[in-house]
Amino acid sequence: MTGCTRCLDRCPAEAIRSIGEKIEVNTSLCQGCGSCTVACPTGALSYAYPAVQEWLIMIRDILAAYRDAGGAQPDLLIYDAKGVAALLDHAGTLPDNLIPVPVEEIGSVGMDAWLSTLAYGAGTIALLIGKETPPSILAGLQAQFSVTHSLLKGMGYAEDRLRLIVVNADNTFAVSDKSGKYSDQHPAAGFNPFEKRVSIRMALGHLYQHAPSPQGITALPPGSPFGEIRVDQNTCTLCMSCVAICPVKALQHDVNQLQLGFLESNCVQCGLCRNVCPENSITLVSRYLYDDKLASKPRIVNEDKPFCCIACGKPFISRRMFDRIAEKLAAAGNWKVDKKVTPDWLQMCGDCRIKK
Repeated sequence: MTGCTRCLDRCPAEAIRSIGEKIEVNTSLCQGCGSCTVACPTGALSYAYPAVQEWLIMIRDILAAYRDAGGAQPDLLIYDAKGVAALLDHAGTLPDNLIPVPVEEIGSVGMDAWLSTLAYGAGTIALLIGKETPPSILAGLQAQFSVTHSLLKGMGYAEDRLRLIVVNADNTFAVSDKSGKYSDQHPAAGFNPFEKRVSIRMALGHLYQHAPSPQGITALPPGSPFGEIRVDQNTCTLCMSCVAICPVKALQHDVNQLQLGFLESNCVQCGLCRNVCPENSITLVSRYLYDDKLASKPRIVNEDKPFCCIACGKPFISRRMFDRIAEKLAAAGNWKVDKKVTPDWLQMCGDCRIKK
C-alpha cells in the first residue's frame, strides 16, 4: 500500500527511493539540499549537522541578545550561499532592524523553524531565494508556506509575517515595506526546541496564547501534515485494517470493546488508512486543532456491538461485519446461506465451528 511520498516527490536529485516499508537515500546522488527534511511530516528525515534544534537555539539567543542590547522590532532574513551575492549588493539599503541569518541550504528549514522563530520574538521572517535555487526546492517551500500561512491566519496573524523573496535575474529583490510592524506584539517564548512536530505544537501553543483573533480549528490545504479522519459508520465494519497499517499510531482499538479510536495529534495525513480500507469508509480532512488537550485525547470514531458465538457465547466479530458477510454469502448463492435462514456454523467462533 502506498502512503506518504512527500520526500520522494520533493528530492530534486532523485536520491531517495522506496524499498518496501522504508526508504533508501543514495548518498552519491544526495546534494544535501534539505528539501526532504522540510517535506517529511514526522521528522524521520532530518539534518544531522547542522541540526535544526541547534539552529533554533542560536536564533533564540540572537533575538534575546538583540533585545538586551536595546534593539527593537527584529526581523529576520534567511539566506544561503545562492543568495549571498544579491544580499551583498543590497547590504547598504536593508532596514537596520533586519537581521541576516545564514543557513547551509535554504530548503533545509521548514515550518518548525519558522513558527519557532516567530514565537521567539521575530516580527517577520523572509527567505531569500537565490537565482540558482532548483525549482523543486522553491515549490516545496511554497507548499510549506501555504500550510504555515493557514496556521497563522487561523490565529489572526498576518500572512506576510512569513515571506518568500525571489532574487531577480539582475540580482535585485524587494524587501517588505512593513519592516518592524509586527514585532513586539507578544512576549518572546523561551522553550527548548525538540523533535519536529513537538516544536511546531509548542510554537503554535505560544503564538495561540497571544493571538489577535484565535479560532479553535483552521482548515489547511489538501496534503497538509495535520488533520483528522472521518469514518462512515454506515459502511465501516471495524475490521481494524486501518489500525494495523497506521505507522504513527493515530488509529487505535480497544481489545475488549469494538471501538475504533483516533488520536489527532499523531496523524500526518499519509493516507494509508484510507487506501487500505476495504469498505472505502475513511476520508482525510486537512485541518489543525489548536487545543493540545483535545488533539492529544483519543476519541471514538466508530463502534459496534459484538456478535457472540451461539455455542460458547464468546464475542468473535462485530455485528455489522457479521451482517455484511451473511449478506455477501447470500448474494453469491453459496454455502446454503439466504436472507431468512442463517446456518449455525456461520454464527459460531472458529473454535466451536471446528468442533461441530
